Amino acid sequence: MQAPEITRDAEFLRGRGGEDLSVLLLDRRPMLRDCVARALATVDTGVDVHQASGSRDDGAPAGGRPPSVCILATGSLPLDDEWIAGELRGMREAFPDTPVAILADVLNLEDVVAALKLGVRGYFTTEMDLRIVVEAARLIRRGGVYVPAEALLLRREVALRSDRGPRSRRGSARGTAGDGSGNPMATITPREFDVLMRLRQGKPNKVIAFELEMCESTVKVHVQSIMRKLGARNRTQVTYLTQTVA
Repeated sequence: MQAPEITRDAEFLRGRGGEDLSVLLLDRRPMLRDCVARALATVDTGVDVHQASGSRDDGAPAGGRPPSVCILATGSLPLDDEWIAGELRGMREAFPDTPVAILADVLNLEDVVAALKLGVRGYFTTEMDLRIVVEAARLIRRGGVYVPAEALLLRREVALRSDRGPRSRRGSARGTAGDGSGNPMATITPREFDVLMRLRQGKPNKVIAFELEMCESTVKVHVQSIMRKLGARNRTQVTYLTQTVA
């Protein structure tokens, strides 16, 4: 029997629990933090969300009880950012027995691996269904570890392409732009690749967003991530560095 995929079958997890969940949401962007908190509480009445702009704020649940799960919203920042490192340390000091999850704007394979090495127990993205986020939070509360299935598939895809060398359609592009590794596009996600293809055609973010059915702000995040991974300073340089991409 084929196991259900955690990213597509919330009922699989909900069938195991459904207990109340106390979440401490850390995000230094007040408007976005409030939107996420309200959305989480709306999608599941068993979720109690407390907000804070950082680990030093008084965002702990009332009564001195630690939260069930801490979620750190990192936006488009790389996981090695000093602010993120400081917040992870602060949460461990304040709630040493509480599992921590990352909420990122995009799925970045490098950051997923780095997060797990740092002891983070969950990696969520803003592209996930809110119900999946809630059930995944319940999973890590019970001692589990959650990463999107897409991350595992992407890791397998990268490994296969590395084994095949530069013969595959996208694999040939992974030796084009340079960061000294010889495999510069190995961490470009499938969604970023879709954006990249349209970016190389000179399409503006608004058109890319329409064609890929995503928010324009999400496209902007993807473009910034692509530029960072390729070491490009602008969109023109991205096009030049990936000119052999099929």
